[in-house]
Amino acid sequence: AVALLGEDAFEATQLAKLLAADGATYDYFGWSVSVSGSLIVVGANGDDDKGSNSGSAYVFEKGADGAVTQLAKLTAADGAADDNFGWSVAVSGSLIVVSAIYDDDKGSNSGSAYVFEKGADGAVTQLAKLTAADGAASDLFGFSVAVSGSLIVVSAKYDDDKGSNSGSAYVFQTNREDDVEEEADEEATGSGAADITATFDNVVDGLTFTTTVTKSSDGTYNVTAEQSNSTTTTAAFLGAAASAVMKSSVTRVGAPVVALAAVAAVAG
Repeated sequence: AVALLGEDAFEATQLAKLLAADGATYDYFGWSVSVSGSLIVVGANGDDDKGSNSGSAYVFEKGADGAVTQLAKLTAADGAADDNFGWSVAVSGSLIVVSAIYDDDKGSNSGSAYVFEKGADGAVTQLAKLTAADGAASDLFGFSVAVSGSLIVVSAKYDDDKGSNSGSAYVFQTNREDDVEEEADEEATGSGAADITATFDNVVDGLTFTTTVTKSSDGTYNVTAEQSNSTTTTAAFLGAAASAVMKSSVTRVGAPVVALAAVAAVAG
């Protein structure tokens, strides 16, 4: 189960304990969690709705009265056994990203991520399926995911571009111009001022890497991978140039999602 903690500068008060309405043995509800405003997403990568360990994710919403209710249960439109949909989840505003690291579209365990959107009527619909253009077997694309406004970041823990299991992260831009991105754009001033930043953690061989991707107003993408011992590697990519080198394939279900860059998240 997952405990929801209320906001307070000095103390955290438990508001609710969340359980899946159809929870079952070995669903692993709570494997991953994310929250944005009043919207909560919980992954259950061991759920069996689309086959053994196909996985699912649950969307909850906190009402004005403090009650937290289940809005939807998400599964992949093309979900299959052992995909582990729900391994990593992220939410920002109305956009939800859910990964399935053992999906096989680009080879065995190559991985994928799905984008959903919560509508004004409360319905949650799948918009797109993301895979890496250069995805390969055992990359585990989707090991961690992050979303902020219209920017999505997906890691591939075992990508080999910089050596065996060196890892990489892919940046996607949606066409959703929501309040988060618009506010950031208004605040950006001067060349290179950051308007969107996404941060996620990844663990490789026992070492924790905090990867931060910042999109600047001049079109530059700056990527910093910081290891737990404070060793930091920073790389900057011009959006257009990086886009020409690396574009991710996207299965269009609704809104288009375009990959802007892929970067190696390796501490030097």
